[in-house]
Amino acid sequence: MTFTYRSTTAGIINELKYTSPPIEYLRIYWNDLSSIPRARVFPIDRVLDALNNEELHVGIASAWTGLMPDDNYIGDSAAGELDLFPDWSSLRIGPRDGHASVQGEFRNKDGSQSRLCPRSELRRVVREAKAIGLDFRVGFEMEFMILERDPSGKLTSKYQGSWSYARALDTGYARRVIEPTIKKLKESGIKVEQYHAEAASSQYEIILPHKPPTEAIDNLLHAREILHATALSEGLVVTFHPKFDSAKCGSGSHVHLSLCQLNNNKSAYESFYAGILSELPTLLAFTYSSPASYLRMRDFYWAGGSTVTWGKQDKEAALRVIEDSHWEMKTMDGMANPYLALTAVLTAGRLGYMQKMKLSMDECTTNDVIKQPASAVNNDPGRSRRPLPRSLKDALGVLKESSLKDSLSPLLIQHYIKVKEAEIAMYEKMDEDEMREFICRRY
Repeated sequence: MTFTYRSTTAGIINELKYTSPPIEYLRIYWNDLSSIPRARVFPIDRVLDALNNEELHVGIASAWTGLMPDDNYIGDSAAGELDLFPDWSSLRIGPRDGHASVQGEFRNKDGSQSRLCPRSELRRVVREAKAIGLDFRVGFEMEFMILERDPSGKLTSKYQGSWSYARALDTGYARRVIEPTIKKLKESGIKVEQYHAEAASSQYEIILPHKPPTEAIDNLLHAREILHATALSEGLVVTFHPKFDSAKCGSGSHVHLSLCQLNNNKSAYESFYAGILSELPTLLAFTYSSPASYLRMRDFYWAGGSTVTWGKQDKEAALRVIEDSHWEMKTMDGMANPYLALTAVLTAGRLGYMQKMKLSMDECTTNDVIKQPASAVNNDPGRSRRPLPRSLKDALGVLKESSLKDSLSPLLIQHYIKVKEAEIAMYEKMDEDEMREFICRRY
């Protein structure tokens, strides 16, 4: 069942208390700066007692802002604490039977919102944009691979991949993992638009509905948790590794953006997207936030390419124009913290809108780019553009020099850069196989 009455304490209590089958545990989630999902779990009786007597929250060490994907800590101090509060608007059934989940937000001890909280920062940016007439709808394409271990323990992709291959829908993976996941998502109130096989072996895509930005990301993260839990129950592994197989297409987390109130105002929404294009090299520090992300950045692999480009229905361009204000950003993957990434993207677009930027670069005109020789693509004015950073180190360098960071939370960006620089050093110590195994375990 879905939760309906989440706007009052009494409604929340009734939902949690009388749900059938019964809810036994509540998870309060947050997504850290490396996009590792973290959670605290409360027995439902403890939740109900707290809601009857006080506001439910839990103290979390401020050190979470310095945690690495391997749980090493690179912060300056272990002192300090922030309070994690549930946002009941995100309450969902799952990710497995007997559990309900809610996304949390961090507050300072005086009750004010913490500028270290990516989710709070996204909501702030959405509020500020709405005040000047920008109202967004966001949808995500969730690409992933389903793997299993061979007798030696190595992760393998069992089924041959082929884009939209009909017979991939009848594999054990579709029946045992994907379709049960979609059913659970529906039970939690998230209606999937469609799913299909992708080009790499054992790779699939689930398309999630368009929603306001924060809700869209809440849905994305909940969908990932249900997908992981369902696969684990079958002895399988789901991964959002950006490039599991170097010879095949990678897995992205493409973002669909629409500007509701500006759908018929071409000059206004083009200014918004001009702002994103102008800062695209900077934005990669957030949307391609792992060294592994840049393994996916290859031309002719449907991944958005390696230069700053846009084009109508051009699936090789970084920004694809679909219809009116509905554009798709392809340069994002499942290792990004989506709250922080979208905060940066919307901020860049808002600045472009406020400055009435023009699309100063030409649209891509090379049709069917996959079949074109490199010389034809290079002669296309739309593709002869600024190269994108080719590594996370380069992207962080661009971020440090960009004025965009001044419109974001300085404290959050400071912590983020420090974590990401430490991540680079961590991955540099791994060989290719070790890096792949580590990412598949964590993402």
